Amino acid sequence: MPLDFETVRRANAGDEQAQLHLAEYYLIGVDGAPNYGEAMKWFRKAAGHGVALAQAGLGEMYLNGLGTEQNLAEAAKWYKKAAEHPNFDYGALRYGFCLMHGFGCNKDQYKGFKYLLKADRSQPEASVHLAECYLNGLGTRPNPKKAFEYASKAVEHKITDSWSLLGYCYMMGTGVEQDQDKAFSIYKAGVDEGDVQAMYDLGVCYLKGDGTPQNFAEAARLFREPAEEGHPGAQYALGEMYEHGTGVRKNYRTAAEWYGKASKRGDGLATCRLAEMYIDGRGVAKNAHLGFRMLYEAKQAGVKEAADILDQYGLKEEMPDIKPDL
Repeated sequence: MPLDFETVRRANAGDEQAQLHLAEYYLIGVDGAPNYGEAMKWFRKAAGHGVALAQAGLGEMYLNGLGTEQNLAEAAKWYKKAAEHPNFDYGALRYGFCLMHGFGCNKDQYKGFKYLLKADRSQPEASVHLAECYLNGLGTRPNPKKAFEYASKAVEHKITDSWSLLGYCYMMGTGVEQDQDKAFSIYKAGVDEGDVQAMYDLGVCYLKGDGTPQNFAEAARLFREPAEEGHPGAQYALGEMYEHGTGVRKNYRTAAEWYGKASKRGDGLATCRLAEMYIDGRGVAKNAHLGFRMLYEAKQAGVKEAADILDQYGLKEEMPDIKPDL
């Protein structure tokens, strides 16, 4: 659909609603590929007039690096401006999320929680974040019952990650009577909706036999997609399964690859497993120097498992003098 000439004329004359319309037009790319540069330009013009939706749109552009370099500080700044509009709950949702995680601003979970409560008036996505807050005591006191209620609400709206939270409540008996069979069915419903976190959780059920008979092959199958999408827990799980031949054919090289991916995403246990493989020369070229260095770095980062492994080698304080080619 071609642009309406009158909209273009009004936008150039300073009409903020026409500017917002142009920004959305270029963002969607109705006549072809999106034009993020033009979208950015018109979002900025409309945002300068104080249009809340344009301010939030500008935040999204900075957050995702569309039409500009990614800039979390700028994203948070524009989300905050959008959140200052008393009836624009989407802005409160996005700025609340930034505050909860310290994205582009000083981390303030108490303030973030307040913004999320405001957003809950009209933004279903707020419910999954509030469930996490009440479950883990983020910005508020832990409240298992409210965590369960918000997780249930999020599942009703099919919000990403909500099946994982609600399934956890049933699995652990948090805010509701424990029911592993129910948890399993909730995770499965999430998988049917394409939720990656639920896929990982369902894999854990098959791995441990929670709510279903153990099925290692099915667990490995379910872990694969989340692992390929960068889920460190799934990557670590696959690494263990390939290392020990659980549900898959034993393959040290593949195990090392998955441990490496999980380690790069900050999984301390994966770093320890990969370090041991370097020390032993399993799946990778033997390099004890590198393996011990990885363990010392993990220990310094607070990974208890790394300290335990070093203790087993009688190494506690200093990096051992091991030649790199051993």
